[in-house]
Amino acid sequence: MLDLDDAAGDAVRWAFLAAARLFRVNRASLLVSDRLSPGMTVHSSVGLDPDLVSSIHVAAGQGVAGLVLERDVAFIGEASGTRFISVPVHNSRGVVGVLNLTGGRITGMDLSDEDLESACSVASHLGQLLHQADSGIDQDTGFPDEHAFTEQVERELSRSSRSGEAFMLIVIQLLQTRDSAKRVGPRDVAALLRSAGAAVQSVTRGYDLVGRQEGGLALLVPGASSPESLTGRILEVTRRAVFPLEPGLMIQVGWARGPEEAERATALMALAVERSRTESALRPLIEESVGPASAERGDGS
Repeated sequence: MLDLDDAAGDAVRWAFLAAARLFRVNRASLLVSDRLSPGMTVHSSVGLDPDLVSSIHVAAGQGVAGLVLERDVAFIGEASGTRFISVPVHNSRGVVGVLNLTGGRITGMDLSDEDLESACSVASHLGQLLHQADSGIDQDTGFPDEHAFTEQVERELSRSSRSGEAFMLIVIQLLQTRDSAKRVGPRDVAALLRSAGAAVQSVTRGYDLVGRQEGGLALLVPGASSPESLTGRILEVTRRAVFPLEPGLMIQVGWARGPEEAERATALMALAVERSRTESALRPLIEESVGPASAERGDGS
């Protein structure tokens, strides 16, 4: 889901609230696609029970909003004597959400066909704002994408050059072997990366940044200067997170120290990748793992 603490996410929320006031409805909601699971969750709402909002998950084809998501059509209807509007929200990714407005208007007037047209215009604006809020995020994992992460490393290089405080850049590469390539598809890779990233976040600080990089993930650790214990810990938690899902992988972890070892983010990343290939590689021991390979052998191990 989008982070409402983010400035762009706040812009979406405030635009939605302005729309709810414009239509003067008693209930309204903005559902957005969940990157990490099929369907939609509530991004913003008015008039809904706050205790229920977090539990709402609408699958494609489920109810009116799910049909709007699935079929990409705007809809105006009536339920229990109250009119409602449900319209798709688009951006460059396609249909990314649904705007719902439920009548019982504060003015005493019900929703009309003209309101349906206006709601479509509002949904178009919300789609543009959602695109801004969602830019820089890898859609498969929910982590900053390679471009956004590299920009953050550049900013850290600039900051650390002024402050004299070192930082660590760590790369975590999940490399497929011949055996794993037969089993692991794009969705499996995304799941493995999400699992690995969550494991890394569990042993790092809240302000350390995990991001997407070619071949795996990267970690930006401000203020860190000693790589040995940190990379060892990262390697171990990644192994524990990944091998139960797919033991036929090779995990490589490498590091580089900024700003002393490189002045540009790309050069620092290249050094970390090179070290991952020469200094820290861990090949899986299939017989000690539980996963697809064990299941294929049928030995129960």
